[in-house]
Amino acid sequence: MRKEFEIHGCIEVPIEITEEEFVEKFISFVESNNWWFGGGIREIIDGFYINQDGTKGEHVLDTDLKELISKDKSTEAIELFMNLTGKSLKEAKKYINSLSKLL
Repeated sequence: MRKEFEIHGCIEVPIEITEEEFVEKFISFVESNNWWFGGGIREIIDGFYINQDGTKGEHVLDTDLKELISKDKSTEAIELFMNLTGKSLKEAKKYINSLSKLL
């Protein structure tokens, strides 16, 4: 019999820690307990995924925000963005508008 835990979340580390250093420490911890990790790890800086080439990718909220926008719930998308990022109403409207154009 096997038991597993699926993890949904982020681990905040000091900005100077590289992804490689984090992965090494994380896997060492897992293996030191005779556990196994299956899955992926993505670097996030200031709420944006970092692509393999080091460029900024999409915001971690983009999938959820696009879903709300596609359901004609832009107001809810704006509120969610403001609540989770601390951005102003003006900044949130601008961001949601830019996402709307991608749909």
